[in-house]
Amino acid sequence: RAPSLVHELMAGELRGLDRETFHALLLDGKHRLQSRRRISEGTLTTSLVHPREVFAPAVREGAAALIVVHNHPSGDPDPSPEDLAVTRRLIDAGVLMGVPLLDHVVIAGDRFVSLRERMRFDGG
Repeated sequence: RAPSLVHELMAGELRGLDRETFHALLLDGKHRLQSRRRISEGTLTTSLVHPREVFAPAVREGAAALIVVHNHPSGDPDPSPEDLAVTRRLIDAGVLMGVPLLDHVVIAGDRFVSLRERMRFDGG
């Protein structure tokens, strides 16, 4: 329902990691959390993500929508150009798959950034 709730749910798991990890929060038709899935683990500064890996569990588990979240070990939650590009690909894939991406939250320690608040999420 809000990026702050995503931060509250995931910060404890992501805080202090030395590598980026990328997770999907699978939601039901009322946008309640169905399950959490770890999608990938990257390096200190990158997390390799492909829409196929993100949407596979969503389709398998019948999710109606999803939110993705990853950490920045650097302590700076500002999204990188790669974060923006991945988010755009996931938005577009979600439109095609009928499983909308509701947000991409970047967590760095006690801070976070919602990419929904930074870019268009309407598939355009």
